[in-house]
Amino acid sequence: MEKKDKREMSKLAKEINEKLHKGIVIFKFLKTDGKTVREARGTLCEKVLKPKELTKANGTSSPKVQVFYDLDKDAWRSFQLGTELEIVSFTKK
Repeated sequence: MEKKDKREMSKLAKEINEKLHKGIVIFKFLKTDGKTVREARGTLCEKVLKPKELTKANGTSSPKVQVFYDLDKDAWRSFQLGTELEIVSFTKK
């Protein structure tokens, strides 16, 4: 992944959040260990999420964390905002 400055990372985090609400995003992020890059296929789109998963989405979250539903792991996951991010693809639903 290409290193980005804080402004670029902030813009990209906002873009991922918007796209997660509109469809399915495949993206990469640097895990908290600072070494491992993880690729995820995630969403926050109500058209994609199962009704039972929507009821589980009402938990609290830190403003420093982006929560998403991982479609491959079939579970809620998150990553730290401010970490290295890269959008691989986006499918609008």
